[in-house]
Amino acid sequence: MHILLGYNALMIPVTYMSEEELDQAALQMARAFNEHESRGNAGIFPALGLSIERVQKYMKAMLRYGIVTGELHATSERGEGYAVWSDSRTEKNPFFAAMRMTMEVIAALGIDGFAQYTAMFSTASGTQERQLKHRNSPYLSVSLLAVVPEYQHQGYMRVMMEDIFREADEKGIPVVLQTDTEDKKDRYCRIGMICTGKRPMGFGVTYYDLIRYPGGKKPSESAL
Repeated sequence: MHILLGYNALMIPVTYMSEEELDQAALQMARAFNEHESRGNAGIFPALGLSIERVQKYMKAMLRYGIVTGELHATSERGEGYAVWSDSRTEKNPFFAAMRMTMEVIAALGIDGFAQYTAMFSTASGTQERQLKHRNSPYLSVSLLAVVPEYQHQGYMRVMMEDIFREADEKGIPVVLQTDTEDKKDRYCRIGMICTGKRPMGFGVTYYDLIRYPGGKKPSESAL
């Protein structure tokens, strides 16, 4: 794995991973999601009926795309945790990388699973991120965050999010993300995010929209 020191931050941009490293990191992330959801926190992957092998393929597609766009970060060379986030003003979407990711996601989810996945998001109501886009307001968007099982419950999630918060505060913009279980939503709220609403996605899945304003401020109009 190739890393670069970046953005005066604790997390490290990942610039290269071999296929073996991608497989290993994706498996660790799939295990993290699988173990969380096996504790009664039914999220999107159980709703789609995905095996851990299919979740691993999905995570590998996300990791590969994050490397291409420069948005994938790791806690260290040990890879205790990984996160993908982007600045809405500089967000990248390279065509061929996006096409490869889409094909890999279809292969991971299967045709029926991919159809269900797209149906969930195509029928969902407006998100916090869409509202910011509509107002042309800049923000940091966290699209993926996971701590591998061996390092969970050791404060890595908080460290990762605080690093993202630090970048957003320096830029004076909010952080937004969405998550698929109430337990995860509660964890994000405990570290300073605000839940602005929840959205039924179909197939028994609910997504929660969260935001953290610069400096951790909590405007009264944002609290629901």
